[in-house]
Amino acid sequence: TTTTTKLTTSSGDILLDGNNGLFLKGANLTFKGWIPMGMVIFGQQSTPAFGVAENLWGYRSIEKTIMDMRGIAQSSDLGIMAKGAIDNDHNYNYSVFISNGNGAKLESDKFKKLTLEANGALLDKHLLVDVYYDVMGLNDTANQSTIHVALGYTSDMFTLGGEWFTQTQKGASSVTPGNDATPTGFSVFARGTIVKNQLMAFARYDSFDPDSKASGTTTSQAADWKEGFITAGLDWQPDQTVNAHVIPNIWIDNFSDKSGKITGRDGVTVGRMTFAYKF
Repeated sequence: TTTTTKLTTSSGDILLDGNNGLFLKGANLTFKGWIPMGMVIFGQQSTPAFGVAENLWGYRSIEKTIMDMRGIAQSSDLGIMAKGAIDNDHNYNYSVFISNGNGAKLESDKFKKLTLEANGALLDKHLLVDVYYDVMGLNDTANQSTIHVALGYTSDMFTLGGEWFTQTQKGASSVTPGNDATPTGFSVFARGTIVKNQLMAFARYDSFDPDSKASGTTTSQAADWKEGFITAGLDWQPDQTVNAHVIPNIWIDNFSDKSGKITGRDGVTVGRMTFAYKF
């Protein structure tokens, strides 16, 4: 007797027949010259939500930046973007994006997402500043908006950076139904060179509150807990002719109860070894 087990749900990475899935993250057309010192892009494309922060952090192989990690915004979306510089040296840049707001998924509602982003490089391009805003669903029953700021100082030997965000989800509170939910978080990080072209070190701390307006209950809902995330490690490049990195690192995740009345949610500590190759 042969028994065949079939999947009843799909994770997106694995299809219902058990094969690996494939999704389209980028497929677009770019038109240059339509706007001064800029371009217009149509199609599935990268959003301006994480670009500056991800470059400052520099360790996507270890973990996503905080907004990407927490699902606050999409890294790719279908829409129309105008982006460009406002000075000849391209120190000050902007993006305006109108999109579906569903990431790589098919459109499921009539609402569109407006994203505005501006960034600047100061102090001979050592100080980077990025300001981001988006809004989705302009009516009384479905409204979501996000504010995000990233800031960093970078040099040949080290980088210091941080980012902060808050999002208002109208009527989405799980603690008090009908009230707004406000996920909020910040991240601070540093990376630096120990031995040039051979060994670097990095560290990062995140604080995330899934609903900063919720003070906590005794029902052990997700909004009752604030989460702290720490990662740190060494980055070793054993061969300078190959852009391959061996990165021993650690994850520490802990939770604090906002009500002071719930116990039993343990933290997690994981030692990891990451291999990263950059094309």
